[in-house]
Amino acid sequence: MAQAFADHAAVALENTRLHGETVRRVADQAALLRLSQAVLLAPGTQEILDASVGVTAKVFGVDLSIYQQLVVLAL
Repeated sequence: MAQAFADHAAVALENTRLHGETVRRVADQAALLRLSQAVLLAPGTQEILDASVGVTAKVFGVDLSIYQQLVVLAL
Protein backbone atom coordinates (compact mmCIF):
# COMPACT_ATOMS: atom_id res chain seq x y z
CA MET A 1 0.00 0.00 0.00
CA ALA A 2 2.77 2.45 0.92
CA GLN A 3 4.63 1.62 -2.31
CA ALA A 4 1.53 2.32 -4.39
CA PHE A 5 1.09 5.67 -2.65
CA ALA A 6 4.75 6.53 -3.25
CA ASP A 7 4.43 5.58 -6.92
CA HIS A 8 1.35 7.78 -7.34
CA ALA A 9 3.07 10.66 -5.56
CA ALA A 10 6.09 10.36 -7.86
CA VAL A 11 3.85 10.42 -10.92
CA ALA A 12 1.98 13.44 -9.58
CA LEU A 13 5.22 15.31 -8.93
CA GLU A 14 6.50 14.55 -12.43
CA ASN A 15 3.20 15.67 -13.95
CA THR A 16 3.44 18.93 -12.00
CA ARG A 17 6.97 19.51 -13.26
CA LEU A 18 5.97 18.77 -16.86
CA HIS A 19 2.95 21.07 -16.59
CA GLY A 20 5.12 23.93 -15.32
CA GLU A 21 7.58 23.40 -18.15
CA THR A 22 4.76 23.42 -20.69
CA VAL A 23 3.31 26.64 -19.26
CA ARG A 24 6.74 28.31 -19.51
CA ARG A 25 7.19 27.17 -23.10
CA VAL A 26 3.75 28.44 -24.09
CA ALA A 27 4.56 31.82 -22.54
CA ASP A 28 7.88 31.96 -24.42
CA GLN A 29 6.19 31.08 -27.71
CA ALA A 30 3.53 33.74 -27.10
CA ALA A 31 6.26 36.31 -26.48
CA LEU A 32 8.01 35.35 -29.71
CA LEU A 33 4.73 35.67 -31.58
CA ARG A 34 4.13 39.16 -30.11
CA LEU A 35 7.65 40.19 -31.08
CA SER A 36 7.26 38.85 -34.61
CA GLN A 37 3.98 40.67 -35.05
CA ALA A 38 5.44 43.90 -33.69
CA VAL A 39 8.44 43.69 -36.03
CA LEU A 40 6.24 43.01 -39.04
CA LEU A 41 3.95 45.95 -38.24
CA ALA A 42 6.61 48.40 -37.09
CA PRO A 43 6.98 51.44 -39.31
CA GLY A 44 10.57 52.06 -38.25
CA THR A 45 13.60 50.86 -36.40
CA GLN A 46 12.72 52.66 -33.15
CA GLU A 47 9.40 50.81 -32.95
CA ILE A 48 11.20 47.51 -33.60
CA LEU A 49 13.66 48.31 -30.81
CA ASP A 50 10.87 49.30 -28.42
CA ALA A 51 8.95 46.09 -29.17
CA SER A 52 12.07 43.96 -28.77
CA VAL A 53 12.94 45.53 -25.43
CA GLY A 54 9.37 45.26 -24.20
CA VAL A 55 8.97 41.59 -25.05
CA THR A 56 12.43 40.70 -23.76
CA ALA A 57 11.77 42.51 -20.49
CA LYS A 58 8.46 40.73 -20.06
CA VAL A 59 10.01 37.31 -20.71
CA PHE A 60 12.77 37.91 -18.17
CA GLY A 61 10.58 39.79 -15.70
CA VAL A 62 12.57 43.01 -15.92
CA ASP A 63 11.20 46.39 -14.86
CA LEU A 64 11.13 48.71 -17.88
CA SER A 65 11.33 51.91 -15.87
CA ILE A 66 15.13 52.04 -16.15
CA TYR A 67 14.97 51.60 -19.94
CA GLN A 68 12.30 54.29 -20.19
CA GLN A 69 14.43 56.69 -18.16
CA LEU A 70 17.39 56.01 -20.44
CA VAL A 71 15.27 56.70 -23.50
CA VAL A 72 14.14 60.02 -22.01
CA LEU A 73 17.75 60.95 -21.19
CA ALA A 74 18.84 60.09 -24.75
CA LEU A 75 16.30 62.51 -26.18
